[in-house]
Amino acid sequence: MPRRWFSDSPRRPVRFHGLSRLMSDRIMYISSRLPLLSDYPYINDQTKTTGVFSKRRLKRGSTRMTDTDPPKGSEGLAADHGTAARPEQPDEEHRESAPESDSDPGSDSEQVTVPLQERDVTERGVFSTLMGERRSVAEIVRGSEFEIERRYWIQPPHVYVAILQHTEAAEYLYYVVTPSLREDEEQLYQKLYSELRKLLFRIEPEEDETPADVVERQAQRKLQKLGVDLSPASQDRVLYYLKRNIVRYDRLDPLLSDPELEKVSVNGAGSDNPVFVQHQDFGNMETSIVLKEDRLPNLIRKIAQRAGEDVSRANPVQRASLPGGSDVHLFLEDVSPSGNALTIQKQRDEPFTPVHLIDEETFAPRQLAYLWTLVESGHSGLVVGGLSAGKTTVLNVLGMFVTPRSRVVTVEESPELQLPQDNQIETTTRRSFGSGTDDEVGQGELIDAALGNKPEYLFVGEVSGSEAQNLFRGMSVTGNAVFTSITAETLEGAAAKLEREPMGVPNPRLQELDFAVIQREEERDGERVRRNVRVCEFPEAGQSSEGEPRPTWEWDRQADQMAPMLDKSQFVDTAGAGEGIPVEEIDRRARVLEQLQARSITGFEPVTTVLRAYMVAPEKVMKQTRAGEYDFDELESLVGEDR
Repeated sequence: MPRRWFSDSPRRPVRFHGLSRLMSDRIMYISSRLPLLSDYPYINDQTKTTGVFSKRRLKRGSTRMTDTDPPKGSEGLAADHGTAARPEQPDEEHRESAPESDSDPGSDSEQVTVPLQERDVTERGVFSTLMGERRSVAEIVRGSEFEIERRYWIQPPHVYVAILQHTEAAEYLYYVVTPSLREDEEQLYQKLYSELRKLLFRIEPEEDETPADVVERQAQRKLQKLGVDLSPASQDRVLYYLKRNIVRYDRLDPLLSDPELEKVSVNGAGSDNPVFVQHQDFGNMETSIVLKEDRLPNLIRKIAQRAGEDVSRANPVQRASLPGGSDVHLFLEDVSPSGNALTIQKQRDEPFTPVHLIDEETFAPRQLAYLWTLVESGHSGLVVGGLSAGKTTVLNVLGMFVTPRSRVVTVEESPELQLPQDNQIETTTRRSFGSGTDDEVGQGELIDAALGNKPEYLFVGEVSGSEAQNLFRGMSVTGNAVFTSITAETLEGAAAKLEREPMGVPNPRLQELDFAVIQREEERDGERVRRNVRVCEFPEAGQSSEGEPRPTWEWDRQADQMAPMLDKSQFVDTAGAGEGIPVEEIDRRARVLEQLQARSITGFEPVTTVLRAYMVAPEKVMKQTRAGEYDFDELESLVGEDR
């Protein structure tokens, strides 16, 4: 074939590290024979909003996937009218100035048109339909026990992802597909890239102009000056790579744009070190992206600059926050024997809401309503869970239950919490500016300052060191409502961890807490899920059962349901004695949450509006809840009247 990428000439085999040899060989065999997909240069408003066009199921019982069709207007786009998208592929042969594995020139004769609109997806044609393969190749792929588990847009109309599964090995591969450039487009890209990279440092952006806007404006100006006449589709492809590689995150940019990814890990460069991702549904898996040895150091420096930090041999380890809040750890080869490395813990553009947690069956509606009453009543809570158990998500949801206008202070190492409070101070730690200086500001110092501010609610992202002493000491003195999280698999493990150094919290001070929420990551039906496995209350001082937590909700693993035990609660009045939180109030709030779920209202702003309005005018919200329709203008005015 004319394309080097599809060449049959011998080359060093590239293996997917961590996969079985069979799976690795099969993936590379498939990759080398994937013909090209038609590019989709046009996109409608619906696609810009959702990025998903339709959902279909394969005609095999256990296989689930999302089929993302190209929008109307691109159907039937002939191959000779543009170039194609193809998988990101580890290829060490590309020229230095090319846009990393995305720019091989190709022959129009090898391009295929894949009009997916309204096409029925069958077991026999799954690969030819979804990946654009010829049917002869599709049969080879199907025979190799690979399936497409899911396919969806990341950056329409340029980039989508196919998640492949090897049925025997039960392993997944995250396959990134990007547009290819023709030879003339690649040459133009190289020229513009070289000039714009230097020029942008001297250009002031216009009002409301982003760095990507500056790249586009200057690129179009250069094209006019050169007298180059490009079709809209060609110009769109060239601009995509210019923006991606100059002002965004190069080959990692698609991964950072995928809302379903939680973590991106680069463990080194070269074919033995594919980039790893942590997917919210499929867990950790390899990607088809491999970074070159000579490119990775520049990428790390670029990311450090975006975060406003400096990484060098003098400072080979850095932790910083990217624009948007994602937490990044950078390691240079001076301290990492496997080579330069980085990890990005992504921040969601919009935080999870209680309705999301109900949809995902992490919590029951009535259980969240119970927690809502505890938070609003000013009780302090601890969120316990292992890695990737969703502790920050739960902490953020608890923050949505804070009463409007309450004074809130947050303390974090990196900004992850997104609370809907107006009366709020957000604080983050600060590292020292250099060796020999004493200007570091840690969580302990921030906690002391926050407690001195006398907030009604204090949220500390996570405790892991001596700052835990500051927190619990402050709770015993001030009586503030405090919420934090700790990494542990069980409540008993959390208590033991708090008592040991470096935390060193004396056991009696654990009684300053009112309740604890225990989270766990589980696997059910082959999918990774998050479940709340227990909620318990700590008895108040002086009670006969002091020291022993009382479970108020327990997860039934077999039924996959939460079982309430509210009769054991010291805060809920289940007997109608007139003391504590009426159980009827919990039921009313549960009905509000159920109505939000039934109406598919999951967005942060609308859910927050309903919750805050209920805390101000419960009867008016219940009236709308019973009617099955929410008037958000009226609800917002209710919260405004409470100012």
